[in-house]
Amino acid sequence: MRAYIIRRLLLIVPTLLTVTIAVFLTVRFIPGSAIDLLVAEAQGGGGGGDPKAMEAYLRHELGLDQPIHIQYLRWLGVLKQDDGRYHGILEGDLGHSLWQ
Repeated sequence: MRAYIIRRLLLIVPTLLTVTIAVFLTVRFIPGSAIDLLVAEAQGGGGGGDPKAMEAYLRHELGLDQPIHIQYLRWLGVLKQDDGRYHGILEGDLGHSLWQ
């Protein structure tokens, strides 16, 4: 019985890793982009400027210009964010709303 419990506890790690990867990739690869919506909203709201420059700025601010593995590790909270702190899903930080 003890071996069964130990085996089940050890399976928690790969299971959680698989679930976090599946959730991260699902959110990243859905059709459409929040960036496109934010740029369109700014353009429609009278905000002038170059849409390409605004898109590049938003991608940088949201960290979407980083490689996918860096985005994943920052999302988890095991890599430092741009502000030098470690915060992410593992600490319960689900991020910031794009529409406040």
